[in-house]
Amino acid sequence: MDKTPSTRDTRRFIAAAVAILAVFAVFRWHSITFSEEIMVDESMFLADAMRANQFGYTPWYRYDSVTSGPLNTLPLSVLLLLGIPANFVMLHAFAAFVQAASFIVLMLLCVRLAGFWPGVALGVGSALVFALQQSPDFTHYSSNLVPFFILVSGWLVALRGDSRGGLRLSIAGSVAAGFIFALAPLAKTQASLPAFACWVGLALWLFVQLWSDKSISRAFAAVGGMALASAVPFLITGLALWKAGAIPYFLNSIEALRAYAGAPDPLRVAKDIVFLAINSESRLVVAAVVAAAIGSFLVARTSARMDAEHRLGPSLAALATMLFWLLAAAVAIAMPVNYTISYEIFLYAPVTLACAAWVGCLQQTRRSVSDVALGVAVASSFLAVVAAMLGPTLKRSLLPGAPSPAALSMDAEQRTVVALKELGLAEGETLFIWGWAPSVYVHTQTIPATRFSWAQPCTTRFHGYPVFREAMMADLKESNPRFIVDTMQSGYGMNTVGAHIGYYSPDRDLTAQSFYPVLAAAGYEWAGDVPLENGTKGIIFQKKSGEAVR
Repeated sequence: MDKTPSTRDTRRFIAAAVAILAVFAVFRWHSITFSEEIMVDESMFLADAMRANQFGYTPWYRYDSVTSGPLNTLPLSVLLLLGIPANFVMLHAFAAFVQAASFIVLMLLCVRLAGFWPGVALGVGSALVFALQQSPDFTHYSSNLVPFFILVSGWLVALRGDSRGGLRLSIAGSVAAGFIFALAPLAKTQASLPAFACWVGLALWLFVQLWSDKSISRAFAAVGGMALASAVPFLITGLALWKAGAIPYFLNSIEALRAYAGAPDPLRVAKDIVFLAINSESRLVVAAVVAAAIGSFLVARTSARMDAEHRLGPSLAALATMLFWLLAAAVAIAMPVNYTISYEIFLYAPVTLACAAWVGCLQQTRRSVSDVALGVAVASSFLAVVAAMLGPTLKRSLLPGAPSPAALSMDAEQRTVVALKELGLAEGETLFIWGWAPSVYVHTQTIPATRFSWAQPCTTRFHGYPVFREAMMADLKESNPRFIVDTMQSGYGMNTVGAHIGYYSPDRDLTAQSFYPVLAAAGYEWAGDVPLENGTKGIIFQKKSGEAVR
């Protein structure tokens, strides 16, 4: 089987890529056009992007997104600099674009691993399964999307096909991939383990390839080049933090993050990995297993003669590497105590590519099954899963009267926005929200006065690390905002739903009552209340005329 693309295959691939774009346009349309946050992370990223454009891009110093790094915020900052408005419609459209682009790259990798028709079937099939996932965890701009795109892009620059239809790694591309893989943790800390697995798998594969070519010195040089390239993103980040004097703060952030994730219990992690394999949201695993089984059955009925024109080694190396990546992704998903469904995005690339590598192995050892027959077998398995998902998806996202993708009422945030505008808050001002309601920043188009767009006293950071309270006060003194809002009342949706995700504890004081004396000493006074649900209220403080934060 020849994996070298022809002009006709190129046209067909472009058509398949357009189909993937159309799939995400259709099945993400309800989220793209939704003008409120779907998940609170989106408001955090937009608020961070606005602050970054005003104060600079030093990560974990000028803005701090908990488990996320600067590479989730930086693309949004660029979009804002280009004049695109900072609203949720823009963010949701960008999220859909990142998803579609990731699966187009993934499809191209599948074509290189498995041939044209099986690769297209795998790429389009996995894109369909992902696009049909209608949980808010899959439809919003999550911190898992950028690292997904980064990791598949790394493999795209490293993996090439040779003239005989086999696989070969490019030395220059592998060095570049080392740099790209190292970017993933700067988008999502949790992506460190999958990125490390990709790096190790690629380095071993490249080393063995060059060693078998009797290029021992080039093998060591290539892996050394990968190591140097992968150090560059961390050196840049470290230098930025060092120049800002923020190294101790960054180390505290890592420690707080470790405490947030929790100590991994091996038995619990193993149990959660099994759960991932049977979870209803992981339908891709089912489709991939069925596809591999059908392909294996077809091949088993044909001649067992090895095709002497092709080498099995690279295909086996690809399969082993993708399975290693899959294991690392499963561990990374299951390791944190605070599990969310959106973590399962990490499964899609290694599962799909492992299936593609398996098809590639079959094609190298059994010549009688045609490329088209395997493509049909793979596509059929995915279509079966897609058909089972289509009904609930149409009912949830496309039919008239379908529920909003937002599970929470935005009434409290909207009332706060109205109250602030009545008090004279203008776009472009700095504002400080005490609580977890960063959508107020987006709707008022104001800049977070501190690096914490999510400041909340009962989070792991503020509850156990005084350094973050000190950093918050230092930021307030520098930005000197005119208004401070206490949103830590029970009427705020994200503060009540926090009970379900580990942020809320009834025995802690959720309001800013203990913070009020600090506000008074800093020159702030009561300016008004925001009536909320169940008799609760939000409280707005305004800086006295001529006063500065002390």
